[in-house]
Amino acid sequence: MKSSITERISFQGLETNRFELEQYTGLKDVNGVEIYEGDILEDQDDHTHWLVYFSEGAFVGSCTDIEESLGDLTGMPIFSNVHETTEEGHND
Repeated sequence: MKSSITERISFQGLETNRFELEQYTGLKDVNGVEIYEGDILEDQDDHTHWLVYFSEGAFVGSCTDIEESLGDLTGMPIFSNVHETTEEGHND
């Protein structure tokens, strides 16, 4: 029987439940910083925040009820990510 990839990956001496893997989107923000799934971009004009995630075969950004292609949002800087920002810190 084949083992799953998570069974085959060994992080010797590390507690693997303490880590969250993040997927690189292949794009960079306005400052040249790599954008990862789970990052939060900030629109400098109105200070809205866009959550980056993978949906239906593409990376997108979502703000309230609006979803945009991530390629359209790369002119914004990374504000934070879902692992550093509490729910209260989101500006939806």
